[in-house]
Amino acid sequence: MTSPTPTPGRRMLDYLFPHRPTLCAAIVCMICYAVFNAASLYLIKPVMDGVFLSSAAQVAFTIPYIEKKFVFTDRLAFLSFISIAIVVAYFFRAASAFGQEFLMTKVGMRILQQLRNDLFSKYTRMQIEFLEGQKAGK
Repeated sequence: MTSPTPTPGRRMLDYLFPHRPTLCAAIVCMICYAVFNAASLYLIKPVMDGVFLSSAAQVAFTIPYIEKKFVFTDRLAFLSFISIAIVVAYFFRAASAFGQEFLMTKVGMRILQQLRNDLFSKYTRMQIEFLEGQKAGK
């Protein structure tokens, strides 16, 4: 009795299984990218509200979920703080995007290499009569 042929989805999971740690790291990079993307957008709102639209002498900025409040009496200091925070958020966003892209490409290339190795080993085990009967490129 022969064993049943695995489905294509199951075969793909067999190729993905050795790369679980790398895939988990790529997922962490994806989550970090989403967080820093939202943070960079969130940091632009106080600039619009506090610098351009408000005429108050003090500008306040609150970090969500931490409830840390920053109060600035000087608009230039506030603008400097927000500018640095935006640059830092975009830096980490770009680093997360690079990490995710690098890790997913690494997994894809290794799976492709394994597929090529499996195909090569299958061809090297075939009978020579079968290979002689086939046209090149078919």
